[in-house]
Amino acid sequence: MNRVSTLTLAIALSITAAVPTLAADKTPAKPADKAAKAEPVEHVKITGAWIRTTAPGASTAAVYMKMESDVPLRLIQAESDAAKSAEVHEMKMVDGVMQMRPIVPLEVAAGKVVTFKPGGYHIMLLDIKKPIKDGDLVPVMLTFVGADNKLVRTTLAAVGRPKAPDAK
Repeated sequence: MNRVSTLTLAIALSITAAVPTLAADKTPAKPADKAAKAEPVEHVKITGAWIRTTAPGASTAAVYMKMESDVPLRLIQAESDAAKSAEVHEMKMVDGVMQMRPIVPLEVAAGKVVTFKPGGYHIMLLDIKKPIKDGDLVPVMLTFVGADNKLVRTTLAAVGRPKAPDAK
């Protein structure tokens, strides 16, 4: 396990130990119409979740979506059964060079939409177990912590696509 994943796990475990009551939804999403949806969960709204299809032999994949909350939250962990590990990443230009780095935690301001898109925020799945194909549904569980130190979890199903849904 790499250093960032270990740190993320340590933070999540320490928060879990300190909080006796968890606001959690452990039911996986089951999209009926193959559209990316997340189970309804207190405060968090996830829309348009998709994952870029991968070539055979690829070891990573990126998940994109729009995320909104009616209260301030911090995204502290991502997990998926489709990969050995998952991390929240940000890509941005620094001195003319595109850089990617893990973000722990990712602040989600109340009433603001956080867009996960190519070239920006994304959930990076590391050591994927099999190639992601067009139409595949990939489960991803996100764990947030609120100002009240309660955990909020939601599971989404990202739809495999070769390119962004709004790309021409």
